[in-house]
Amino acid sequence: MKKWQMNTLFIVVLVILSFNLFYWSAQKEGFHEDEIFSYGSSNNKYDGVYQRYGNKDEVTQVLFDDILVGNFNEIYNKIIYYLKNPSKFMEKYNKIVDEEEPVWKNNNQAKEYLTIQKDNVFNYFGVFFNQTKDIHPPLFYLLVHIFSSIFLGLFSKYIIFFINLIFFILTCIIIRKILKIYNKEYLSIPAIILYGGSIGGISIVLFLRMYQMLIFFTMLSLYIHLKIINNDFEIDKKIRNELIIVSVLGFLTQYYFCIFQLFEFIVLIIMLIKNKKYNTLKRYIKYTIISAIIGILIFPASIYHIFFSYRGTKADITSNFIERIKLYFNELSYAFSLEPIILVILFLIILAIEIKQRDVKNIFLVLPAILYFLVICKIAPDMKANTIIRYIAIILPICSMIMVLGIDKIFRIENKNIVLIFITVPILLLALYGNFNSEPRFLYRGYNEIIEIAEENEDNKLIYICENNYTYIGSIPEFLIYKEHIIINTSVDSLEILKDDEKIKNQEEVIVNIRKYMNYEEILKEIMEMLKFDKYSILEDSDEFETVIYKLYR
Repeated sequence: MKKWQMNTLFIVVLVILSFNLFYWSAQKEGFHEDEIFSYGSSNNKYDGVYQRYGNKDEVTQVLFDDILVGNFNEIYNKIIYYLKNPSKFMEKYNKIVDEEEPVWKNNNQAKEYLTIQKDNVFNYFGVFFNQTKDIHPPLFYLLVHIFSSIFLGLFSKYIIFFINLIFFILTCIIIRKILKIYNKEYLSIPAIILYGGSIGGISIVLFLRMYQMLIFFTMLSLYIHLKIINNDFEIDKKIRNELIIVSVLGFLTQYYFCIFQLFEFIVLIIMLIKNKKYNTLKRYIKYTIISAIIGILIFPASIYHIFFSYRGTKADITSNFIERIKLYFNELSYAFSLEPIILVILFLIILAIEIKQRDVKNIFLVLPAILYFLVICKIAPDMKANTIIRYIAIILPICSMIMVLGIDKIFRIENKNIVLIFITVPILLLALYGNFNSEPRFLYRGYNEIIEIAEENEDNKLIYICENNYTYIGSIPEFLIYKEHIIINTSVDSLEILKDDEKIKNQEEVIVNIRKYMNYEEILKEIMEMLKFDKYSILEDSDEFETVIYKLYR
């Protein structure tokens, strides 16, 4: 094919893949709590979490209500005072904690948590502040804040979906650029079909988090490193600037970027030493250090996040490593709609070919991805099969390129048009098979039924019972509907706070939502006795969403 024909075909395939993503996005009904957090931490000026007792957490209350009040000199003096006397800060903090008690909130407060209000448009400080208290860097949240500011007051799954779609398209373009380095640009068509049409690729776009953005910057970093190798291990001014900018932006997107880039760093360092490119070696190390310094200066909280936070120190070193590898590899197989044994055989054949040829570009494509996969299998905090795809998302486009390059080498067909057809057709059939016979992750089908229950009872009050301070935010779409709601965390709150509550004292009926992993029948009984309700009906009993919803009557 001529270049314009290849360009046209590439665009057509991208459009078809995008329409397929829109189709699956329309099927998405519910949200993971982390997806809701993406909106809240980006758009709520006080706090990243929807608090049970107010609009901001304890640290923020001390800061906003006591320290950051007054003129500049007063604020400065108070900051210096509390830095010298941290125990005084903790006295105020603990006082607030001791006085915490769940309060009734209305649906408008839930909406304000998720959306941008007029007094919070383009409030980048709020985003940085929220992410300082979180465990993730701020770049993705800044983008969500910008897009949400454009759609003032609107909460929609399509805001972040659109961001993910943009980075998905950019990722496909980088795949093409990488394959061009291999003089295999024509393989970009089957590569993006294998990646973007796969259940795994679709799942990451549907997951309203920063992982699609992470994939893009990881692929861009891979592309820049391959350019260094292809440039006879030389780093010119353009590559230097690209390396620093992409390293900083990747670091500010998700810390898993650092893990992959560390393996890129190690492999390239070995290659530079082996090829006696000592001048390039010094410059490469210098640029890497500069990138790290810039990233830390932009977001100093990253030091705490990586080395001292609960997530940074939560690597699981006790679980069975082999079992974790099996679990993650099974998810990788699911991502490509292949049986694990078929994927193993395919990768072994391709790996044997790569080792035999000893092409440095191929080694650089394969080795960091394998090392990253193994490390993630060991340290990733999640062991739920339906959500772990996010942690290996980085290697999905890399696996796609490895497979199409490997298949091309296995059959060694010289005619490019024939190769394109020979490889694309079975990959297209595989993508169709995956889309028709399985579903992407993160659809949360069935949640519409819970929303319908909320809409039918929107004038009622909701008592929401849980036992932690975070996962309940996944139910905020329900809080947007009920007139008023109260969230009770039984790990720290007593159900006694409901006794003689004026809000529900004279209510004829009330809705109670209890997490199913709790002793929900006993909790229901206690609430009914306390509030003097004598009848109830079960509106929903869902294992999928781990919830039981009751309507209580007098």
